[in-house]
Amino acid sequence: MQAMGTGPFGGKLLIHGLVQKEIDLNIEVTSAEIELPDTVVANGLFFGEVTVGDSSIQELQITNVGTADLMLTDWSFNESDFNIVEFATTDTLIVNPGKTETLSLIYTPSSLRPENIPNATVTFAGNDIDSPLTQVELAAHSPGIAIDIVGNTVHSFKDANEDLVHLSLTNGTGRFFLSNGKGSGADIHTVELDPFDNSKFKIWVDRKGETTIENLISHKSLSSVTLKSVDINNSVEIHGSLDRLLANNINEGASIRVTDPPSRPMLVKGKKIAKNVDIDLAGYVRLFRFDSYESGRLTGSEFNQIKMNKGDLGADIIAERMIKKVMFKSGTLSGTLRADSIQTVLGQNVKDAIVSARNAIKNVNIRMDIVDSHFLAGFDIGMDGLVGGGDDELTPGEIRSFVWGGQYQNSHTAVGVRPIDSDLLPPTSGPLSSGEGSIRIRGKDVVTGGSGQFGFYYAEDIKTNVRQSGSFVILRVT
Repeated sequence: MQAMGTGPFGGKLLIHGLVQKEIDLNIEVTSAEIELPDTVVANGLFFGEVTVGDSSIQELQITNVGTADLMLTDWSFNESDFNIVEFATTDTLIVNPGKTETLSLIYTPSSLRPENIPNATVTFAGNDIDSPLTQVELAAHSPGIAIDIVGNTVHSFKDANEDLVHLSLTNGTGRFFLSNGKGSGADIHTVELDPFDNSKFKIWVDRKGETTIENLISHKSLSSVTLKSVDINNSVEIHGSLDRLLANNINEGASIRVTDPPSRPMLVKGKKIAKNVDIDLAGYVRLFRFDSYESGRLTGSEFNQIKMNKGDLGADIIAERMIKKVMFKSGTLSGTLRADSIQTVLGQNVKDAIVSARNAIKNVNIRMDIVDSHFLAGFDIGMDGLVGGGDDELTPGEIRSFVWGGQYQNSHTAVGVRPIDSDLLPPTSGPLSSGEGSIRIRGKDVVTGGSGQFGFYYAEDIKTNVRQSGSFVILRVT
């Protein structure tokens, strides 16, 4: 959309005949700008999550930044579940220069289909010479068909792997959404429950098969949730209490949250917990047992026993009150433990870990090595799990027994001593707690890497069974 040039322009006229003659020409050329339309439109529209039987409407704004009327027609969709509201695809939309017109596009899924609608577009033609055809991408997320849940009834379907899946709720109502394929082959996208008191919810699979669930939402308390051979992909939200959760695998990035304390000590069991999984449990947890827990954050008011059967414990575990026992017999602790008191830490190895107790870490028994780690008895890093937060607190502290069987390397253990910075390195002098505490040590090699900051530190009033020697770096801080 450019203006033509204006004169004067010079040139020569050559006349051929019996006699050739050349004549100079001076021609004045003028022109006006050519008026053209110019289309501006969004690259794409997202219709959100829409289930079968519902609709979603999004507005498509088309702006004409040109100098002539923009005329758009021949509207077409490559997916039949999309359309234009109150506008025929054969109609012409006229957008005046400098103006914006809005069309309402609607998405109404008609059948079970994949969760994400791929490669959907709306295409239209116009008189914009630079863009005679314009294409806008359309996206939507569909959880699939909604099926009502009736209490004391077993609902069955085949998943995408042709495994027969069953679902039941003892008392109450709800609904679930199938996804991941057309026809009978489907996994569970979302289960939404409105249970009665003490209801039990269960999903199980025939013939040793496995299936997945994206989301489980309960608007009230449940007695138990059993997800036998069912992996959790995204979230479990219990708006109330839960006494018992039996899970399979909890996949990367998923979350579990229970808002209210249980009616009895809570039991949580399963297989593997992947990376970046956050679990927030209210009340007292009697047993939290999985094969392994790669990373994330586990919070609760109190834990009787946290046990990893086969692998590592890399998650941060933050308890308001007590952690009675943490066990990782064949794995490595590499996260943060925080509680008012921790009675027993028992495992194979410790690496890049922080163990912090407001009062006592009573017993530490590590079969092999402790590397690049910190044990802080009497220094509470607080519920935020961070050193330097507003809820940090210093008390006398106690470690009744600290035992390891391999190397104690580039680590430090302190009783009643506040770290000097966020790196948790110990000071050579206060601030210190006041009052009596104790620390007893029994182990093999201590390797400091030449740094005098690693080893064992205790406040002046703390009692210990070991004096400074060639094997141990022991410092009474005054």
